[in-house]
Amino acid sequence: MANRTDYFFKQRVTEAELDLAFELLEQADRDLAADIGVLGIVSGAAPAPHTPVADLTIDLTAPARAYDRLGQRIFYGTDQNVDCSVDHTGIPTEVAQAGHERWLGVFLRFDRLLSDPRTDGNSQQVFFRRDESFQLLVRQAAEGPAGAAPLVPLVQDELLVCDLRRTAGQTQIQVADIDTTRRQAFVFADAQTIAVLIGGWSLLQPAAGTVQAALDAVDAELGAHFSASGRRHGAQDIDCSPPGWLSGTNLQAALDELVGGLSSTQGGSPGGSRVGADAALGTPHALPAGNVDGQLSQLLGWLNAHVGASSGAHAASAIAYPGGPDWRGGRTNPATSAGAQLSKIISDLSAVDANDDGAERIGAQGASGAPLALPAGSVREQLNLLLGQVNRAGLLDEANSWSHPQTFAGSPGVRYPDPGAAKRLLLEVPSSNVPLRIYFDGADLWITVNAEWDGAQWKATNSSKPRTAMRLADKNVEFLLQGTSANTWSTWEKGVSLTLGGNSVEFVSTGATGIRQRAYTGAEGYHTGWSSIGGSWNYPLRFASPPSSVTFLQTSKWPASWSTGPFLWQHDETGGTWFGTPGNGSPGNAWFTAKVTAY
Repeated sequence: MANRTDYFFKQRVTEAELDLAFELLEQADRDLAADIGVLGIVSGAAPAPHTPVADLTIDLTAPARAYDRLGQRIFYGTDQNVDCSVDHTGIPTEVAQAGHERWLGVFLRFDRLLSDPRTDGNSQQVFFRRDESFQLLVRQAAEGPAGAAPLVPLVQDELLVCDLRRTAGQTQIQVADIDTTRRQAFVFADAQTIAVLIGGWSLLQPAAGTVQAALDAVDAELGAHFSASGRRHGAQDIDCSPPGWLSGTNLQAALDELVGGLSSTQGGSPGGSRVGADAALGTPHALPAGNVDGQLSQLLGWLNAHVGASSGAHAASAIAYPGGPDWRGGRTNPATSAGAQLSKIISDLSAVDANDDGAERIGAQGASGAPLALPAGSVREQLNLLLGQVNRAGLLDEANSWSHPQTFAGSPGVRYPDPGAAKRLLLEVPSSNVPLRIYFDGADLWITVNAEWDGAQWKATNSSKPRTAMRLADKNVEFLLQGTSANTWSTWEKGVSLTLGGNSVEFVSTGATGIRQRAYTGAEGYHTGWSSIGGSWNYPLRFASPPSSVTFLQTSKWPASWSTGPFLWQHDETGGTWFGTPGNGSPGNAWFTAKVTAY
């Protein structure tokens, strides 16, 4: 029923009063739907990818009927196509980051379709028809990592048709992207609200007197029965047709009779006599078809005759050998009889072939010792190791300890392998202070103090002491020094080389920084006004290349104040020349003496 209005005689009815009557009737319909629980999509509005070519829209089937929470009826009569590339506000729904996803929700909402416009008494336009209609809205949730993106929340006055998943770069919505798990479909009545009468039931005892509770009780009973955890049939309650020699007509009786008969030890009717046995062919004996008891009796007779025989024992070749473990080194034992295996053992252990001998088949435990020991392995491996150790004893490329003076009978007494271009250590005298080492690299002999070659560079043994070396080369003797500034180096810091080649003998300064040398120079003469005088000098040692720094330290000069100079004129690795202008405009005697420092 609906709320009513009572129009009276000669009442001037207003627009609002007329509208109220219709609204009351309409509200009664909605209240009825809400009261009986009519909520959700009754039929239609089934989502599917767009056809014939899938895109970013989905199709909803028609006709569609639904009721919202206010009891308002929602209906459309033709199939609908919903654009899911943007939401209901026009914002794109695309996913920006790879590996992320976004959930969309397609919602159905009640609406009215206004039509038939007319002009009222106030010259205002009104719509005479206000038909029930609908709206389809797409809402989007926040983007998130795949599998963790949030769903769109449900809306109070709308019905969720389906959820849609969008991924990065997606151009089509497929069936796998449509999820109807949360679809707000119409349920006429919940089973837990429908009552049942359980007073006369003898087996089911539901927790409540409802259809849902009764179904739950049935499911529990069936689950217990099918899983054999409860409600199992007793064997005596299962009928059976007795086969063979059984006479019981239910499963319990038949099983009891079967077990009793098979386990019987009664003479004349043992259990074995009830089990059939097929014929078994063989040589020299064969078993005819019969039962297990008869065949066992026959086998026992043959076995007793064989065991009690005083002759006719099996030959070794007649005793099967299924094969045991292989020899060491993967050597197999393929013999199939005891006799063949014994013969093969003898031949295998007697083998003396280069790649196949008996010693490699025999294992040997490890033997400890000092300075040498033998690891566990085969006799062949230990013999080879011993031979190598004996052959190598006393070689110069092995670590040896000689506790007595050595006498070399041959010539040469000590022979080293050719080192090539690498430095080979010939002698080392250890010392915690400054050890001595002698190297040879195929061209030069190096005698070093506190310096060691590690294969790529020199390094100091004692970092607090200087490093020195003497290099003997072809027509050249070089004395080298490395200060304490670096513990590793490729080029020695300072050196002096004595060159003996050709017809000359000279000392040359070498090394990364070279040796600082001093020389003396001077000149005396008569100048006429602004004329120049000059001099020269020679270094005590020849530099390997012209020095990069040449400086003058005057010791005396006249006049006391020279007008210009002295200036470096020319210089090379042996010495140099200078010039200067001593005069001040007046003729006279002049001289200049200085110390020259170069490096």
